[in-house]
Amino acid sequence: MNDNSDSAGLTYLNLKRVSTLGFIAILVWFSIVAGIMFLLSGDSIGWISLAIGIVIIASPISNPFRRYWRTGNSAKTFPIITFAANVILIIIYGNVLLTLLSDPYIYYNDQNTFSVYLWGGATILSIIALLANIGALVVDRRDLTHESV
Repeated sequence: MNDNSDSAGLTYLNLKRVSTLGFIAILVWFSIVAGIMFLLSGDSIGWISLAIGIVIIASPISNPFRRYWRTGNSAKTFPIITFAANVILIIIYGNVLLTLLSDPYIYYNDQNTFSVYLWGGATILSIIALLANIGALVVDRRDLTHESV
């Protein structure tokens, strides 16, 4: 009853799938690269981080994830929330990256160099995820206009 006629039937299935993959890629990047960073610095907590990354990679085989994957999201605010999350991630990760890069002695310390790789990769993945989400939204909207004609 809350649907307007222009958005009735729009489920954002492609946007939901692409945004989920983007956020999973960012989480896997953080858990795997941070785990490697911890292990290289001699901290055994890196094994926990690597285990979390493996669990995230294996999550698509679970039944709850498959049910989530098959359904669309018809909430009108879903694209706005998704894009806001992407922009916030880009701002946060980019800010940390720029702070690290502003240090003139960044490359003298291996731990700081690894941090640049971690945050730089996260920033790049967030930008790619935002662009992919825009493309998925365009496809969802195009599919709706072709179905209504």
